[in-house]
Amino acid sequence: MRYFKKDIIGILAAVIMVFLVSAVIDTRLDMVVFERNQEMLEDYERINDAVISYDQSRLSFRLYNRNRDKASLEEYKISKADVFSALEELSPVFGNNEETNMNYRIVSQMLEHREELIDAYVLYAVQGESLSEDLEYILSLSDRISAQMNSLASSYLQQMNSVNEENML
Repeated sequence: MRYFKKDIIGILAAVIMVFLVSAVIDTRLDMVVFERNQEMLEDYERINDAVISYDQSRLSFRLYNRNRDKASLEEYKISKADVFSALEELSPVFGNNEETNMNYRIVSQMLEHREELIDAYVLYAVQGESLSEDLEYILSLSDRISAQMNSLASSYLQQMNSVNEENML
């Protein structure tokens, strides 16, 4: 009978130990998944901040074009710098997914092209046949960039979803 009690206590202790170890491991894995999700949400927030800064740069350029005031031009330059720095900061994150990386490279090239055109426009350097044609092209390009930035945010959301699915499995 004594040996039987010792065996039962030993088995019970082993079961409790296995339960505790699995609970600790499960908690640790949950913390790792939570931290990774937090990082991805922060990155997505920075993408949204870049989109907001880009929209501000579009608005500032339109105000500059309408009024030709230096304050709007400075606001455009600040917003443009914010967009470039946010995207550059996020470039390592975009490299993890082919579609997101492709959208990032497209947005970067379009933004650089737009910057060149606006700089020439501000200096009254005609790129096309006239300044009004240049302005029309800049505004059209700005709309395309906006759509491409939304595509970048969307592809990053898809990347987040796939990582979350992997984590859940």
